[in-house]
Amino acid sequence: MSAATAVAKSDITALGIPGSDTNTHYTTGITAGATGTTSNSATTNGNTYIKIKDDSTHRGQIKITGSGATTVTSDANGVITISSTDNNTVYTHPSHTAKSSGLYKITVDSLGHVSAATAVAKADITGLGIPGSDTNYYHTRDYDTGLKISTGTGVSDMYVPVGTTNSLGVVK
Repeated sequence: MSAATAVAKSDITALGIPGSDTNTHYTTGITAGATGTTSNSATTNGNTYIKIKDDSTHRGQIKITGSGATTVTSDANGVITISSTDNNTVYTHPSHTAKSSGLYKITVDSLGHVSAATAVAKADITGLGIPGSDTNYYHTRDYDTGLKISTGTGVSDMYVPVGTTNSLGVVK
C-alpha cells in the first residue's frame, strides 16, 4: 500500500448506511376490531378481526366470523365475545334401567350405548356347544384290584389288575 486515504462520513452514507442513530425499537401489539385499523374497536358479527401492528403500522389481520346461531363481536376494549343461541347441541345421555351384577346379553344402539340387557340362561351357553352337564373324568386307584378308570357314571368303568405289565390303549 502506497497511500492511505481517510474515510469520511459521506463515504459511509453514500453506501446507504444511515448517518445517525435510528430507532430500531418496535412495539408490536395485537388488537381486535374493525379491518385496517391499529386500535381496538367495537364490531358486529362478520366484521371482527384480530389485527397485528408494529408501532403504528398495521401489518396483518385475521377475520373471525360466527355462522348460524353463533356470533363473534368485539368491544372498544378489544374483548372478543363468541356467543350462540343454539340449544340443539346440548348432549343428553339416554336413560337406562339399572342392572345388578351378572352375566348379560346386551344390545348396543348406533351411538354405542347399551340399550338393553337380558340375563344369560343355560340354553344360551349350551347353544354355543358347551356341554350342559358335568364332563369331569375320574381316575382313581383301587388298591384291591388295580387301576380303576371311570367316566363317573359307572357305564364304562374298567379295572386293570395289579401286576399287569400290558399298556392301556384308548378307553372309549
